[in-house]
Amino acid sequence: MMHLGSLWLLLVGGTQAVLGQWTPCPDVFQYEGTSGNEYGIITVPDPYPYLAIDITVEIYITARVPSGRSIKLELVDKNLWSKLFAGARGPVLYRLDFPVTSPLPTIKSITVNQQVICRGQKPSASFLTTLTIQSAVFNDRCSSSSLECPYNIRQTPDTYQPGPPPLSPPESTVTHTNENPASPTSPCPDVFKYEQDRYGDWYGIISVPNPYPVVAIDIRVELYITAISLSRKGRLELVNNLNEEWQRMRTGEQYFILYKLDFPVSSPLPTIKSITVNNQVICRANKPSSPALTTLSFQHALFSQKCSSSSLDCPDNTVQNVLITRPKPPVTRPNPPVTRPTPTREPPITQKPQPAPTRKPEPPKQNPSISTNTQCGSPVVKTNPLIVNGQDTKHGQWPWHAALYQHKGYDIVYTCGGSLVGAKTIITAAHCVTKGGEMLATLDLIVYLGRYDLRNRREEGSQENDVAKIFVHPSFNTDNYQADLAMIVLAITVQYTLTVRPVCLWNQSDKNLAKIVEKEGVVVGWGLDEKGNNAQKLKMVKMPVVKQETCIWSDPTFFSQFTSNTTFCAGYRNGSSVCNGDSGGGMVFPENQRDGNQIWMLRGIVSNSRPNDNDKERCDDHSYIVFTDIAQYLDWINALII
Repeated sequence: MMHLGSLWLLLVGGTQAVLGQWTPCPDVFQYEGTSGNEYGIITVPDPYPYLAIDITVEIYITARVPSGRSIKLELVDKNLWSKLFAGARGPVLYRLDFPVTSPLPTIKSITVNQQVICRGQKPSASFLTTLTIQSAVFNDRCSSSSLECPYNIRQTPDTYQPGPPPLSPPESTVTHTNENPASPTSPCPDVFKYEQDRYGDWYGIISVPNPYPVVAIDIRVELYITAISLSRKGRLELVNNLNEEWQRMRTGEQYFILYKLDFPVSSPLPTIKSITVNNQVICRANKPSSPALTTLSFQHALFSQKCSSSSLDCPDNTVQNVLITRPKPPVTRPNPPVTRPTPTREPPITQKPQPAPTRKPEPPKQNPSISTNTQCGSPVVKTNPLIVNGQDTKHGQWPWHAALYQHKGYDIVYTCGGSLVGAKTIITAAHCVTKGGEMLATLDLIVYLGRYDLRNRREEGSQENDVAKIFVHPSFNTDNYQADLAMIVLAITVQYTLTVRPVCLWNQSDKNLAKIVEKEGVVVGWGLDEKGNNAQKLKMVKMPVVKQETCIWSDPTFFSQFTSNTTFCAGYRNGSSVCNGDSGGGMVFPENQRDGNQIWMLRGIVSNSRPNDNDKERCDDHSYIVFTDIAQYLDWINALII
């Protein structure tokens, strides 16, 4: 059966104009109807193999909306889900009814299953309203259109896949013979394709959407190579003339910039690991199975000759007075708009592409909503005194708490907590960023700040950030979890807001553990509840630090292995504890300042807990929790904070 999700609206005031009946993406959106009765038709590409569609449409309106008039978005075919379930293939049509038709609203963006498939330009007008409407269609066995629910994905009668399948085979495998390779498969056909020249040699073509108003591109391509030796260096370059391409970008035309990737080996053909443009991953594939595997990187940068790099810190790498967005690859290739502004004649320069680059692109500078001199450990959201047992929190009450996600196939899964300790730095547990003794790749992690409701990925005030670097403490021991500590450097400086603020580190001159014994601290997280599920909303618990010998004697066999002079134990042993999923989160203590204000200081990182006797995969919430004592590692921590 089909479940049709609720629709919601968001109104935002502003200033700017209407473009009439011109559409920025003719393949995706068209105006229909007679004069005064216009409506929009949206064409969503074939969602196969998915049986769920989550669509969000944003429109610009330059007229005041009369009372009682509203926007409406509905499927043209009301029996869509049944047809999808029966195996129907093809585009899906939506009808968009406008609240006003004079002047006609224009498209701001259309997003389907978290992919932007159409983006328009902001009009100039003395009055501007943005309307947002969302619709979701999914199996009624699921609670949402999330592809984490297997019923939202087509399954064969005798096959069950626990997670969402990719848009093409799960590995970027290439079928070939020794002399004449068959047509290889791309993991992201709209971004990367294999092509052959007239001599039969394979190369790659990469399509990058024009990032306007950004007029700089930093592209990084990582390849998996299964050949034992390389026959040549390989190369990444623009297909078209450099100067002409850069001038065309400045017009704001919605088109694709093409890159050619010459492979360093032809048999077996390399496969894509990832393609990253301006710090945004636009294509990612699974690791192939091979006894010999090499990863090779190529980078190419395009930017203004007035700048030293593609960094957006240089104002000449953007068209001024235009809102910068974070582009994502459209599903279809839109035709160019009718008119083009006259470009400024300013030639670009390019860096020579090199394999395995050492320079990382600089992220765009963010203008924080709150001064970067924000007092650490000082939430804006004030609350009543805590109680002993775990309880709900308020959004923004613990603004430094971070959520770490890992890529699992084509979805992301919450794994650990962390704490914001600098404008670009998260502190967490080492076991949260390692697997089998090996550090995770930065591309495998995403960090969210300002999160409260773990299931609401569109949560207001949350900030998503990629990971630039990971530092695991060199003394980390995977057997006994000693030095269970890691630092994550974010790709982009965070915005300090009401719900995103840093915590204070412990005072370096006060490392004596005895001074906090019997004192109560606070731990927050989305750990497993009594049913074994991650809590939906952020929880907190207050617990005391106990003497080391008290902790060890509670279960000598377990705690003697995992405690040392760089750890401490805490807890009431009454069920109000932290559990799986809270790992990496911080334990904070209040400290009163001379001016009468109170700040929160970070002392511990959730590291380890005794397993439940009946379920070894879960923690025993009636046992003490082992924390990494960061006071013993402050020199290492302070050296890495950005």
